[in-house]
Amino acid sequence: RIINKGDVGEVFYIIREGSVKVHDIGFGDSQYVDQMLGPSDWFGERALLTGEARVANVSSTNTCSCLCLSRETFEKTLGP
Repeated sequence: RIINKGDVGEVFYIIREGSVKVHDIGFGDSQYVDQMLGPSDWFGERALLTGEARVANVSSTNTCSCLCLSRETFEKTLGP
């Protein structure tokens, strides 16, 4: 698993190769359909932008390679 629901978000991910499944998505009473992401897709931005805990699990579905930006690099490069 790449991200665990409820964890503090400190990293933004961009998928280089492979695919991931975003599952158990939801917060409060809201629930969402699982999502599949592949190369050039990204995830993890919500927790960095809002400061809230992660609201979903993200698991690789096969061999996966991601580019990772720390919170500090994310904010310097893309803005808060």
